Amino acid sequence: MKKITLLLLFFSFHILLFGQSATFMSYNIRMDTPNDSLNAWPHRKAFLLNQIQFYLPDVIGTQEGFLHQLTYLDNGLKSHAYVGVARDDGKTKGEYTAIFYNKNRFDLLKEGTFWLSTTPDTVGLGWDAVCNRTCTYVQIKEKISGQKYWVFNTHFDHRGKIARAEASKLILKKIKTYATENEPIILLGDFNVEPTDPVYDLLTSHLSDSWAI
Repeated sequence: MKKITLLLLFFSFHILLFGQSATFMSYNIRMDTPNDSLNAWPHRKAFLLNQIQFYLPDVIGTQEGFLHQLTYLDNGLKSHAYVGVARDDGKTKGEYTAIFYNKNRFDLLKEGTFWLSTTPDTVGLGWDAVCNRTCTYVQIKEKISGQKYWVFNTHFDHRGKIARAEASKLILKKIKTYATENEPIILLGDFNVEPTDPVYDLLTSHLSDSWAI
């Protein structure tokens, strides 16, 4: 599990398991808004794509991307496919917590998105959050070795303290529900907390912080 602060744009790490190495990246790509002026999406999208292409991880968990931003990345990452739905209608409206995976290396076994709220199976606002928030997940299997992975990718609310705490509990519960076999579990995301926050302690009481290890 990687805890990401507001200041960290992206993080990538490797997992070595049974002689197989896999690379994972978490990246808040920042939504497309004209308010960013010279830092707006049209001015930085080529650099961002080049950056991802340089590292070319096996799996990328993105946050804040709108459909047209994900389409741009999808067109540039020929070896990858992505899954996920938008948070505001469960289709294409609003930000995604999309997951890109190397389709040449992995088969997609399962995928889905749930909302960080008391009604996770439907579009909804959770607790004291100011935005709808989601978690997208996949189960993928390596074509050659047969090794399976569960990957969860999320973006916690930037204001709702209760929402962040309850979202952590919900995700841990979902992980326990879905990942019933002895398979690696990777939680990616922008958690909007510092390491001193109780949310960090809660998550790392169940999952290992990849930065720490």
